[in-house]
Amino acid sequence: MKKIIEGFGRFTGEQIGAPFLERQRKKIERYNLEIVGQNNLKSLRGTPFVLAADHLMPENSSTQQSQLSPDAFVLEGLVRNLNNQD
Repeated sequence: MKKIIEGFGRFTGEQIGAPFLERQRKKIERYNLEIVGQNNLKSLRGTPFVLAADHLMPENSSTQQSQLSPDAFVLEGLVRNLNNQD
C-alpha cells in the first residue's frame, strides 16, 4: 500500500503539481516589480538564509485558496537568478 501511495504522490506531483508551478513561475515574469536589496542576497551565496516578502494578493480565488501566494515565486526567481540556488 505504501508503494501505491508513494507512486500516486509522485504521479500527481509530476503531472499536476509541476505544470501548475511552472505556469505560476511564467506569470511572475510579466510582473512589473521593484526589488530592493538584491545585493544583500549576493553576499549570502552558499549560506542558508530565510527571505520574507510583502505579500502579493493572488489574482483569482483558486490561487487564493491554494495558499500559494505569488511572492513565493518572486523570491524563488530572485534567489535562482542572483545566487543560482533553489
